Amino acid sequence: MNNAVKDFMTAQFLQPNTANLMYRKEEENFFTQSFINSLALTVKSNAMLHSAVIYNHFLQGFYSTSGSGAFTHDPEVELLITEGQHYPILEPIPRLLPLVMATMNREVFTYLLYDDVDEQKVPMGALIVNVNMDWLRNNLNEFSRNDRSIMIIDKDGNVIVDGSSQLAMFDRIPESLFNRIIAEDEAGSSFIMEIDNKKRVLTYLLIPDTEWYIISNEPYETVFKPIRYVLNQTIWYTFFFIFLAVIVALFVSRTIYRPFGKLVKLVKNTWDDPSTPVNFQDDHEYLTSIFNISLRELGDYKKRKSTADEIIRDNAFKSILLGNSVANNPMKDVRNNEIQDLLLNVSHYRLILIQIDQFHVLNSMNVEEEKLIHFAVTNVADEVLGEENPFIQAHLDKRNFVYYVQCDPDEPALSKALEDHIHQIQSLINRISRKLSVSVVYSAVLDDHSAIREQFLRLQSRFEDRFFVGYGQILRERNQDSTFEQREFVFPSQSVDQLMVDIRSGHLEEASSRIKETIDQVTVNYDRDATVFPILRIAFMINRMVHELNTNRMQVIEYNFNEFCADILKADELKQIAPLFLEMIESIMARLQPDTEQKHSLLISSVLHYIEQESDSTDLSLKAIAASFNISANYLGQIFKDEVGKSVAQYIHDLRMEHVLELLKNTSKSVKEIAAKVGYNNEATFYKLFKKQYGITPAEYRHNLVLKQNNKL
Repeated sequence: MNNAVKDFMTAQFLQPNTANLMYRKEEENFFTQSFINSLALTVKSNAMLHSAVIYNHFLQGFYSTSGSGAFTHDPEVELLITEGQHYPILEPIPRLLPLVMATMNREVFTYLLYDDVDEQKVPMGALIVNVNMDWLRNNLNEFSRNDRSIMIIDKDGNVIVDGSSQLAMFDRIPESLFNRIIAEDEAGSSFIMEIDNKKRVLTYLLIPDTEWYIISNEPYETVFKPIRYVLNQTIWYTFFFIFLAVIVALFVSRTIYRPFGKLVKLVKNTWDDPSTPVNFQDDHEYLTSIFNISLRELGDYKKRKSTADEIIRDNAFKSILLGNSVANNPMKDVRNNEIQDLLLNVSHYRLILIQIDQFHVLNSMNVEEEKLIHFAVTNVADEVLGEENPFIQAHLDKRNFVYYVQCDPDEPALSKALEDHIHQIQSLINRISRKLSVSVVYSAVLDDHSAIREQFLRLQSRFEDRFFVGYGQILRERNQDSTFEQREFVFPSQSVDQLMVDIRSGHLEEASSRIKETIDQVTVNYDRDATVFPILRIAFMINRMVHELNTNRMQVIEYNFNEFCADILKADELKQIAPLFLEMIESIMARLQPDTEQKHSLLISSVLHYIEQESDSTDLSLKAIAASFNISANYLGQIFKDEVGKSVAQYIHDLRMEHVLELLKNTSKSVKEIAAKVGYNNEATFYKLFKKQYGITPAEYRHNLVLKQNNKL
């Protein structure tokens, strides 16, 4: 439920119309009512949801999909938002809706989502979603059978939801039950209590990332009936095998001793009648054959017994890991000894978890390919891990394998020898299938067999860290891994603002470096949810910037923002997210580039016209032209050279020299007059520049022109 609500709220929060309503600064009732009606249809189509509310800080407005209209009030939510209290984002808050919003089914979980707050810690805009408590109650009720009930309570013993509907929200559970849970002081356990003069088995478990407990209450007989059944079946099978063994023994003894009887009889007959023929060879072969058959049958029996013992042991280990009721025996001291005897009867052990990383690749395989991968993983791991110590293996599903391995009590928590074996397993499996890799996590040296399931669940949660460290890794326990350093999260607003500047300016290299730096800054204590949401917030800010750019553009920048956010949420590894951003930024910049080039072309065209008009001015220079167009001289110089192929000064000089040649050819003005007319107020400088460019003086150039004309005549 929690993940489904988070996905719905994230997708809805990133919708442009949602942002429009949250941040609108002017009231527009038609748009508001239309969008709320559309949102109400979306909420109504999801049986899990009750209603949704959108808060606009600028208009101080709350817009709801329930009640009499879009402007129905929810005082508790309004007070919660406007008081500026900090509530965790996307975390359930149990409460009762006001009567104006619901006369029935008032029990809900309320989720909040917002991305920015003002100085009083009040959100600038927020999305609030109420989830039907009945949906969760009905799901809990499905697991309630044979007088078994399931409920969820908070840390103070108040009921959040009762699957049997016997207790309402915020009712207190019996003090004796609550005191017993507090006295246990564990994340999960089981115990037996007398309730209403009936023996009951109560099991509780702390729900991860909350302060709530889920409690199962079921009859003592229901829980221990399977154990008695197994015990009875074991007794019957034992008697059956004893009986069978007796029958086999009688048969074997009769078969073996009959030839001896015949042999004795033949000896007596031979003694009595020397002429009686006796075939000793046939009797010997018969006895030898019977003896060999007996040995073979005895060996087969031992093999079958050994195989059966291993199957029972492996299944018992798997049952413990999966939370079988045998493992939930409330007699903890006895349980530790029983489990230890049931397994390898060793004092110290390690748990090693192996998980295939590419689950989507595994799912695409056919049955025969899956069997081949299973065979490869188990055989490689069995051979490598079994070189030194005995072990038990449990195959939980198509991608998860667990090994219980005997170890020395003095073995260090971080074992180089063990990690060398793990690297060997990973390398061999990668050779077998290039498409697949495995990640492995192992425990420290353990001696408490009653905590096997607890240790297994804790180690299994470490596979979530592959999002940060990648596939094919050895994931040690966090208290042994220096990679996981806790730090306080601060959203890098300055880096994101600079990223926006880089995108607007078309600086792809700087933007590429900036997005990688920013993603590293929002990586929060190796918590995937806490890391992905700030990344989505950065995407939302880029999207808002693009909308602002589009308001001043003839050609709109288009890209699929919803698909981009979906790709972020589906990313298996953190390193996959930066390339997604780079691809989007390149797409935005590619669409910005034509506008920039067109603006540059128009600007340079105007500058060329200006130079043509002012070429005879002695004050004409790059600085003067830039001042006339109100732009930076450096900026103008750079784009002028990019467009024209030469500097502004060189272009002015070439243009003036063209005018000089024309005046020398077509007028009788003196060189001094011509120099002044084209913008050179220093005659000596003009002579120097002219001779440098053409190799002769202006007077020589004019003289050569006269000679050419005379020659033509």
